[in-house]
Amino acid sequence: MLAPSEPLEIRKPETTWMLGSICLCLFVYGLLWTLFSFVLGMTDPAHQTRQMILSALFWMICVLATWKAAVPKSRWVAFFNVMFSVLIIGVVGTVVAYVTLMSHGVNMGGAVLLPFFFLTGALLVAQLILALPVAALFQWLVLRRSAPESAEP
Repeated sequence: MLAPSEPLEIRKPETTWMLGSICLCLFVYGLLWTLFSFVLGMTDPAHQTRQMILSALFWMICVLATWKAAVPKSRWVAFFNVMFSVLIIGVVGTVVAYVTLMSHGVNMGGAVLLPFFFLTGALLVAQLILALPVAALFQWLVLRRSAPESAEP
């Protein structure tokens, strides 16, 4: 049986580690999205990358807020916190894109709706896949194992 691991804590000084981690992870995520955009031949990859970096900034802030409220018990829990936040922010982004198209007068009939949800679903899956290494890096940078307290005799 596996021995229980030490609990996690946010690295000190917290603000420095959090801001540094956000900057480094946004750079890595932006680089991954840029490469992904060029490989798929997307139109205007710079715009697409900016949107995804902004989305990543939102989920990183959400994760840090939840970690400040309650530090995860393990690295796996921290990793899945990040991935769940990526999913939630991605779904919210899809809803915002849908509402924006409707507000601009786009007729969202069956001929437009099915390709829209297929494309946004594929982009959401791509977000989740490209967030895997960033999620691992993010929780590794922000969190550390807390030092065991020595027992006084």
